[in-house]
Amino acid sequence: MEKVIELSNMIRSNFTPVVLVITTPEVDQICQRNGCSFVDILSRHSFFPQQASVKTGLDTTHTINGFQVRYVSLHDLEARCAPTQEVQALGRLEQVATQHAVARPYSNVMLRDPSDVARFREGLPRDPCPWFSVYRWEYLRSLPVVEMEAFEHPVACLLAVSSSQDRTNDLFVQLFDDRNPPTPFRTGLLDPTIPKFYVLVHETASQHNAEVKYSQMKSTFEKSKCMMLRFGSADGAPGMLSAADAVAFETLSRDLMFKGVIPQMERSIGIMNESVEAAKKGLKNAIKGWFGVGKTKKPDPPRTSTPYAAPLALDILYPLGTVENMHKRLGDYLFMLQDYNEASNVYRNAMKDYLNDKAYKYYAATCEMSGLCSVLLDPMGRTGAEQSLDNAYTFYLKDNLSRFSVRSALLLADVLRLRHLYQEAVGRLVRAAEREQDDKICCAMMHEQAALCHLLSEPPQMRKFAFRLVLAGNSYHQARQTRHALRCYVTVWPVYEARGWSAIDEHVQFMLARHAFAHEDLAMAVRYLEQMLLGRGLSGHKQASYLREYLNATKLLVAQRAAIAAAPAGTQPAAEPAAPGGVPTAGPTATQAEVSLPVPLVSSGPSNAVSMILRDYPPKSPQQEVWKAMKHDLKFEGVKQHKFKNKAYHPRKMFLAASGERIHVELEMVNPLDVPLQLTELVLRAHPTESPDNFWGRCADGSLTFTTSPIELVLGPKEVRRVGYCSWLLTPAPPVIKGVQTHIDRSKAAVHFQRWGESVRSVMSLPPVVLARHGLAPLSRVVSVCVPSHLFAVLPSYLFAVAPSLRGVPSIFAVAASSIVCRQPPC
Repeated sequence: MEKVIELSNMIRSNFTPVVLVITTPEVDQICQRNGCSFVDILSRHSFFPQQASVKTGLDTTHTINGFQVRYVSLHDLEARCAPTQEVQALGRLEQVATQHAVARPYSNVMLRDPSDVARFREGLPRDPCPWFSVYRWEYLRSLPVVEMEAFEHPVACLLAVSSSQDRTNDLFVQLFDDRNPPTPFRTGLLDPTIPKFYVLVHETASQHNAEVKYSQMKSTFEKSKCMMLRFGSADGAPGMLSAADAVAFETLSRDLMFKGVIPQMERSIGIMNESVEAAKKGLKNAIKGWFGVGKTKKPDPPRTSTPYAAPLALDILYPLGTVENMHKRLGDYLFMLQDYNEASNVYRNAMKDYLNDKAYKYYAATCEMSGLCSVLLDPMGRTGAEQSLDNAYTFYLKDNLSRFSVRSALLLADVLRLRHLYQEAVGRLVRAAEREQDDKICCAMMHEQAALCHLLSEPPQMRKFAFRLVLAGNSYHQARQTRHALRCYVTVWPVYEARGWSAIDEHVQFMLARHAFAHEDLAMAVRYLEQMLLGRGLSGHKQASYLREYLNATKLLVAQRAAIAAAPAGTQPAAEPAAPGGVPTAGPTATQAEVSLPVPLVSSGPSNAVSMILRDYPPKSPQQEVWKAMKHDLKFEGVKQHKFKNKAYHPRKMFLAASGERIHVELEMVNPLDVPLQLTELVLRAHPTESPDNFWGRCADGSLTFTTSPIELVLGPKEVRRVGYCSWLLTPAPPVIKGVQTHIDRSKAAVHFQRWGESVRSVMSLPPVVLARHGLAPLSRVVSVCVPSHLFAVLPSYLFAVAPSLRGVPSIFAVAASSIVCRQPPC
């Protein structure tokens, strides 16, 4: 029931009487002291909830429940009638769409598969698209003033003059002179004979004698149309109306409606009804109705021609004063006075005449209003409203009135959704969206609404929802609506993620990256571009293009993180929380001035993909083979027989090297792309870690644990190459090799190992002081294994021949390049 009321109120508020307000500059200056114009203040009191009885027929009295009017200034009316109105309206709609754009997803639940649909729908707010509600309202309000409907034609004119001005009666005449009316009334589109009401605006603090001028007004103009507004009490705050002033404006607006505008509309209805009935009774019209004879020439010109009409006259199909024009206006007046039953009868009677005359825009407008009458009379019933609104859409297009066809499509979609006919609503929205390719924002809005209809239908159509949302996001992208596009793609990405659909996968990821970049969410942009680079099926041309965008985004991200890290404490921007479903939102979340690159890859296949070899001997020399065998014996004969309870102390995880020695690391680098990669200042990267028993200490000051000579490297397309680094251990702290590091435009970026090779584990430094304690000099290379003292007896005897003087002492053994060192742990 609540949705029925909302739809009814939306329709009524868009098809209401219009009152033109024309003021002198002095009146606006008085009102500007309160921060708004005279029209703005009146608009605050434009709705009247009380009931009222109106006469809409000879013997018919109708009760209205809540009456609403729209006050418009002359400037706004001229803009709505100007030839450039279309351009201005589209610009205004673009501003509205931008101001109300939201990047967050619709629901707090991620939609991945059909099992998530129920929870996703439960997570939707009452109005899942508030930006669309605002856009629809502005769209309906931005339509131009046209001849085939009277809803934008003023039904009355309110003239306001300040009591501080001289010759107030002459000023009233000058504001709207019947012999030379404002421009919109000189084209033949608007009726210059509309009733006029006169208001004398008097400030309470003014010394001018307003009563005398008010008496002169009533003697010059019709007394019932003269009013005086007193306001400007001292109890109001600066820039705001006081309570007494608000009451004065409310009283003025109410008296204007119920004592002026509504009675004048009743009289107009009676006059038009008599004219139409008289015309229908003629023999000519009877024959025309019997045989359906079409219109062969334009109707006669208006009965009251004016000298000013010729130079500005528009090409109007049914000029003012013709029966056809009055017939449509009669229905519109009845609609505005909420007599929907009688208005529906008038519309149906006029339809056939307009169709016979091939007056398609009049026929379309009549069908549209007839359908809305049916909706307001029976919102949930199938009373022909859908067919009438469908006909309106079709015939608006025949007369090239595309924006009015969109209005009928939007209204019809709302009616169908109210009746839970979501699939029918999808058809109407998609049909209208496909024709509105020139207005990308409107096209995107309708695609988005169609997508939600797919999801709300029974059974839900998740894949159609996702596809339609992609179309909406693409249209938003073409309209440069970044936030709207990002919302669509972020919502739809979980549906396509890891599905193997390369085309849609690539499109969605690229659009996510691009709009995240435009939204200044660099981390999110880099994340999606990285996934794209490692995707399958990309041509070399696309890979090169995506790689350029990735490097550009990465460079900016590194600079952003460096700036945040260098900012004083307390001035760093707060990171925004992650969006629902774990999707990151705008705002940096890290302070490290480094990023991880997805390419090149460090091979993670065989165990020798990453290896550390001895530089004292050639890699395949007999000496190396001897020490490899000794290492094997120690690991697999002396240590493997014992089961270690603490796995952190397992010998296979504790290779040691002496501080200051030189080692050589080889790794296999792979370029998975079809484009070459140029890497500059490529060095090994490691982090200091604490040993399990804290024997070797830690690198607390953050100093480097080792250094390598940088190299330059160019990897061709799909090339696999082994790269060697010469490194020196600098501190006793045990370093852990993580990967390689290169530079992107003077910014650091790292390529991390995907997986450790068998021969590369924690590379730990043996403090020289420990060796010196036993009279030993630092070795050129020591790869050591920590062995508990109770395993000493199980080690092969030839391992102890090198250091017999320390034999039998609880010790730590090390397999070295030239010796095996047995050391006693320090106290």
